[in-house]
Order: sequence, then C-alpha cells, then structure tokens
Amino acid sequence: MSLSDEQLVLYERDGIIPQLSFISREEALALASRHGDFEHACIEHLGEIHWFKTYLLSRWIFELVTRPLILDYMEDLLGPNLLLWGVDMFYKPPHSERFTAMHQDSTYWGLEPPDGLVNAWIALTPSTIANGCLRLLPCSHQRGQVDHTNEFEKNNVLVHGQNAAGYDLEEASPVELEAGQMTIFHLHTVHGSGKNTTPQPRLGLAVRYIRPEVRQVGRRDSALLVRGEDKCGNFD
Repeated sequence: MSLSDEQLVLYERDGIIPQLSFISREEALALASRHGDFEHACIEHLGEIHWFKTYLLSRWIFELVTRPLILDYMEDLLGPNLLLWGVDMFYKPPHSERFTAMHQDSTYWGLEPPDGLVNAWIALTPSTIANGCLRLLPCSHQRGQVDHTNEFEKNNVLVHGQNAAGYDLEEASPVELEAGQMTIFHLHTVHGSGKNTTPQPRLGLAVRYIRPEVRQVGRRDSALLVRGEDKCGNFD
C-alpha cells in the first residue's frame, strides 16, 4: 500500500486526501514549461486547443499520469483494475478573473456508481490562494448528488454554468500545493477555485481514474486500461 491507514480513513471521512507527494518541484516546473508547445501542437494539428482527454494528445502527459506511484495511490482506493477516463488541463492565466463555481463533477458526467471514480489534481506550478487554488468542501461527498443551478456567470469556466445550490466558494477549504504535489478527491466532493490575482499562471492536471465496472449513462465514451484487466467492456 502507498496510502497510509490514516489517509484512507481521511478519504472515507472527508472525501479528500490533500497535499500528497508525487514528483519533484523541478520536474513539475519543467513539464509546466511545455504548456505552450502543447497549445501550439493542438492548434497546428487539430485547429483548436483541446483541454480534455489530453493523455491522448501528449506523450508527456500520458507518461506522467501512468507512473507507478499515482497508480498505486489509485489502486489503494479503487482496486487492482484501473481505467484512465480523463486528463483535463487547467490553465489559469496571470491576473485572470476566471473562476470555477462550486460544483460536483458528477452533475453532468453520468458515471455510475460514484464510488467508482477518483479525481487526482496535480499541480505543475505552485497553487495558492492568491492564484486561485482548488477549494474543497470536506465531507460533502457524504451528501450524495446535490442540486445545481445553471447561472452562466461571465467568468465561470464551467461549460454549463453549473453552480451547486446553496454553496459558497469562500466556505470551502483552500488546498495550497507546491509544484509536484497532488490532491485526491471523491466524485461527489463539492469544489471550485477562485481568481488568479498574481502575475504568474496557475497550471494543473485533473486526472480521472475509474474501475472497469463503472458505466456511463446515456452515451458511450472512451477510456484507457492502465493497470490490471477490464472484463466489463463498458468503454471503448
């Protein structure tokens, strides 16, 4: 096991394991410096920047999110068979008014059961309160799916403008990370992030791992087997 008994109890209780070690600060910053090349390659070959399922587009992202340590963390939480469902790149420019409203990732994904997915947020640059770090509401996963409204606020980066009804960003606990650290959280954890008030960008990867038993309601999607075996065939 790579996670301690205390960390496993914390995840069960709070739905969050903050500030896990992953890669060195120097390596994280070196990978962050490749962000511009990734954008340019997307535009050149695809005509637009693709922020989702980036493991299909970038060799360095694929190699990062399939390293043994992160898969060991996931195996401790999900079991020996693991699929990689998504890797989303989150880039927050300097002095950006963009924010992420409080929400649950489960609201529009249609993935069941919710305990079959774990999120990992990897900081490739320092992630601080000042530059809009991830904010998580401990124990909120225990409430199951909560109601959301679609408010379409000007600077909310969420596609559907979703906002967890009755939840305020300032209520959530900020999780500051050094470059190279990561945070793990449950699919039902209510979370968001604030504005970047600094002259430096904030860059991270949100990685989604699932058990093969997970199904997507309404449509068929793709996923990549990264450990063990898939006897379910629920994803292309």
